[in-house]
Amino acid sequence: MEGIGARSQGLLGTLGVLAALLLLWEAAVRLLGTPPIILPPPSAIAAELADAPLYYLRHAGYTLGTTLAGFALSVVLGVALAVAIVSSRLAERLIYTVLVVMNSLPKVALAPLFVIWMGTGAEPKIAIAVMLAVFSIVADVALGLRSVDPDALALLPRHEEMLRRARAHLGAALDLVRPRCGERSLRDSELIAASMRSALDALGSLAGAVTPDDVLGRIFAGFCIGK
Repeated sequence: MEGIGARSQGLLGTLGVLAALLLLWEAAVRLLGTPPIILPPPSAIAAELADAPLYYLRHAGYTLGTTLAGFALSVVLGVALAVAIVSSRLAERLIYTVLVVMNSLPKVALAPLFVIWMGTGAEPKIAIAVMLAVFSIVADVALGLRSVDPDALALLPRHEEMLRRARAHLGAALDLVRPRCGERSLRDSELIAASMRSALDALGSLAGAVTPDDVLGRIFAGFCIGK
């Protein structure tokens, strides 16, 4: 209840600040006589939105779609470039050089060129979104990949082997559990239990669990037999 009350108070505080800013905006525009073409008051904006809501929703949806398409393309391109940078020194020198040069260019200067090259559709807008986001994505993903411990990556083949072994033991157990003609013998039950134990041991090795056999092995390893 305390958490809900704190969140409610935070929400009310945010709404109060927003309302105060809107009132200040409205008062400043009217007192200063600012022309609506430069800065319209919030009341005029709300009236315009209420007059043609579908029109603005349609255009807002178009803008949202092109923005999401640009950022999605940035993610795909950025991750691919980051993997190439981490994998090859030559690719790092080439790709980083091009990205730094492109990132240093003012996007306002590139926008008219994109319109000339691609037309006035969604393509230049998507290209601008890619230009805005791809450098940061490449830098962050490359940094994240380089910060991974090489020993952790070396464990991946072992994990795959443990999963394969657990799957094989579970498959053997399922073959014995499936209905057969006649009664299941005690030997079958023992084989099922042994297969399940082997599968659990494999999964325990994958998760880093310590089994009773490991405990006994560590205990007896501390003794010197014969003294």
